[in-house]
Amino acid sequence: MENLLEKIDKTSGLMSKWPNVPDKHKEFLESIRGQVVVKGKLSAAQIKWLESLQEKYSESALVDAENWMKQFDENCRANVIKLMKYYEANPPYYGDMANRILADPEGFTISANAYNKLVNNKFAKKVIAEYESESQFSVGEMAIVRKSNKVRRLNMEYGLILSFKESTELENKPVVILEVHAKPITRTAKGSKVYKVLPVGRTPVYTYESDLKRARKTKSKKS
Repeated sequence: MENLLEKIDKTSGLMSKWPNVPDKHKEFLESIRGQVVVKGKLSAAQIKWLESLQEKYSESALVDAENWMKQFDENCRANVIKLMKYYEANPPYYGDMANRILADPEGFTISANAYNKLVNNKFAKKVIAEYESESQFSVGEMAIVRKSNKVRRLNMEYGLILSFKESTELENKPVVILEVHAKPITRTAKGSKVYKVLPVGRTPVYTYESDLKRARKTKSKKS
C-alpha cells in the first residue's frame, strides 16, 4: 500500500508543475488514492493508467517539455492559430483543441508531439503553404473578377448576402484590392487567400485569390 501511495503522490507532485493538466487526470489520482487508503489495492486497469500517467508526467518528460517551450516561438504560435482557424471552419477534427487555443491565443500551450502531428498532416501543410506563398495581388491594385468564381458562397459565410443577380454582375468586372488576408484561410486549395475588394460602383466584398485575374494594362495612345 505504501508503495502505491508513494507512486500516486509523486505523480501528483510532478503533475502540479505542468500547465493545462486535464481535470480527469487529477481526479483519477485523487480517486485511486482514496481507494488505496481504504482497500489497499488497485485493479489491473487502474495500475496500467497510473503507470501511463507516471510516464507522461515524469521528471524527464517535464525537462523535455520545458526545452520544447523554449523552441516554441512566435512563428510556431502563429501557425497553430492559423490551423486552428482552419479546423474551426472545418469540423469535427481538432474541435476541442481549436476551442481551447482560440479562447487563449496568447497564452495557450501545446506539446511537441501534438504540434508535430498538427503541422505535419497533409491538410495543414497545404494551409501553411498557402499562407506563405506570395500574394498575387497587392493593396491598391486593380484586378478582374473571373466569370467562374465563388464570391457569392464566400460572402455568405461572413453574413454578406449577395443575390444571384448581384453576384453575376461581378463577373469580369474590375475591383480594387483593399486588403490581403482579409479573413483566415479555410480551404486547402491553391488560391485560397481571402481578399477584400471594392467593385467599381459597389460596396466591398470578399473574394478568393483564385476568383481574381490581372487587369489588362491599357496602352497609352501616342500623340
